Amino acid sequence: DSVQKVCALPEVEGICILSCLHGILYIGTVEGQLYSLTYTHSLTLLYELGSQIACIYETRSHNTYIGTWADGLYHLKTGGVEQLTTKDGLVSNFVRAVYEDAHNGLWIGTDMGLQRLSPIEPRQVGVNSDKADHRLFMSGQSIWRLKADRGGNLWAGTYFDGVYFFNPAIDYYATIPLHFENFPVISHIQPLPNHLLVLSTEGDGLYITN
Repeated sequence: DSVQKVCALPEVEGICILSCLHGILYIGTVEGQLYSLTYTHSLTLLYELGSQIACIYETRSHNTYIGTWADGLYHLKTGGVEQLTTKDGLVSNFVRAVYEDAHNGLWIGTDMGLQRLSPIEPRQVGVNSDKADHRLFMSGQSIWRLKADRGGNLWAGTYFDGVYFFNPAIDYYATIPLHFENFPVISHIQPLPNHLLVLSTEGDGLYITN
């Protein structure tokens, strides 16, 4: 029945991402700061990454990855962070979305397409690694959001080019014919239990599809 202020952030340009992992709220800012807020309202500045945070993702083995607008992908590790950029094989340093498939492959949504990195440890995916898999799919598509359905298929929301369905098991993808009026940005994708999908857009309302 009331609103309670639990903490005050230092003066920042803006909050751009919130993600709750194991009871800890991670707060990413436009200026690249990553904060943690515990259930006891303890606020901690974890890292200053230098670029706006676009996504926060945790794998099944509890590896946490941070995608940024200009600094590539960060891997949070005990005692620090490890950065993965175009020098290490990324197609772009603008990373908006991350997803881990059933085979531990890490899918990276960038402004240049959808890229698979396997194995997922950054030190193993350098440009000189013979084991690295840097295959690029949907080349030229600007990926904004990635979301998996119950079957492990990926739904990729793009910047002004609609929604794509991607099956990682057979490397198949196809665009979904939706009647967008303004070719909007797909800002969020949410699967429902009844095999429907909710698509939130920036500029063209809300869509429900299957």
